[in-house]
Amino acid sequence: MTSSPLRFNHIDDLPHIFGALTIVGEAQIEKEKYILRHKAEGLSASVGTEPKTTNVSPNKPPQLYTNKEVKAAYQNNNWAKIKEIEDKAQKGLQPVMENIKNLGERAWAKVKSSKGDEFYMSWTQDALIWSFTESMVAATEAAKAENPNTAFQSTIQVGQYVKGVSILGVHSYNLDTPHILGYSVAAYLVARVLSSTIADGLGFLVVNFAIRLTQVAVELGLESFSFVVSPGLLASLASTLVFVIVFITVMYIFNWLNRLFTLKVQVFNWDKDNDWKLFKHSKDNAVNPGRANDFGALDYTIDKMGTSNSTILPPDFNPITTLDSICYYGVLIYQNEQTFMEGCDIAIQTICGNNPTEGFTIGVSVPWGSSNKIAIQNASLDPGYFLKHAHWTSEPKTLSIDYHGKTITTTIDYLVSAPDDLYNVNVHIGKNE
Repeated sequence: MTSSPLRFNHIDDLPHIFGALTIVGEAQIEKEKYILRHKAEGLSASVGTEPKTTNVSPNKPPQLYTNKEVKAAYQNNNWAKIKEIEDKAQKGLQPVMENIKNLGERAWAKVKSSKGDEFYMSWTQDALIWSFTESMVAATEAAKAENPNTAFQSTIQVGQYVKGVSILGVHSYNLDTPHILGYSVAAYLVARVLSSTIADGLGFLVVNFAIRLTQVAVELGLESFSFVVSPGLLASLASTLVFVIVFITVMYIFNWLNRLFTLKVQVFNWDKDNDWKLFKHSKDNAVNPGRANDFGALDYTIDKMGTSNSTILPPDFNPITTLDSICYYGVLIYQNEQTFMEGCDIAIQTICGNNPTEGFTIGVSVPWGSSNKIAIQNASLDPGYFLKHAHWTSEPKTLSIDYHGKTITTTIDYLVSAPDDLYNVNVHIGKNE
């Protein structure tokens, strides 16, 4: 049996995923309409007028929806099954990502749900990515006090779905603006910026996110708009953008710098009771994508396990009825900075809630010329201290601790000679809840 030829943004593929959606038009055509609308609404800045700068920030960390079979594979550290899942996900999603990388805004189409919601999507028969405005409300008094330019606050969701492996990933951004926008305009802004981030791969610079968002706004005739990311959120934003580029696969990892060793650390929060925070990390000869390591602590919250009703998905999204296992998730990428006969070591301090004294600490050592090692301790420790004093072990490849009745595990897939020198480390919080 021969497979159907790959096609992009075809109307006949919409019912397979979204049911009653219709195609409104191509993104580049919609852009021209936005320019005319914004000019008529007087949103262009007058000559000599300073733009009104507002904030953009990550809203929620990535959230994974999947089924019981996939959940069990990850929780049980079934690396053979995990590799099979990731290979299928890569095969399904990479054509969509490559199309966005190559075509930019021309890879996106505006679609409309049966309820009238308009948003942007790029898809094939097997996978898709979307940008959807969940909400847009008048700014709170607290937000206006923090930044008087803020008049409205929007939440824009980005989703990635692979049909063949039943995995959906969603995350979202907060976008503050000095004027109200159309819902599809906000979705377009984020889609365009993600297009350039995807094109950069893991060589992206996190500081470019707000710069590019401002540039796209100006292209749309929103010349009075300017965006900035708080320095304290740059590391968190970088981790979120890594998820967009990598998803659960190895997508674009090998388009990054020509390093020797790569660590992909995935942290799954299955805990139904507690949020957890990737608080601080320490590195020896390791570098992160986006140069996020230039901006201090991680400070990256992974929310407690959710329910199928905890996230607003675009209307008419059918697969949600079969995806019943939901957890928030974080992914961190590390590579060795100096490559000549040098490996790399990392340690991550993870805290429960916002209490820096409660939590656990993990470490991963990928040395030159000998077996990899991992470590975990049932204590929230300074990661720099932990790197020097951890109880490192190569066997077993999975370590567990008990934190107030909750099982926490860390595991590594290879001790030596991983394919492409990519080593995967999975951390599960509240395993089997």
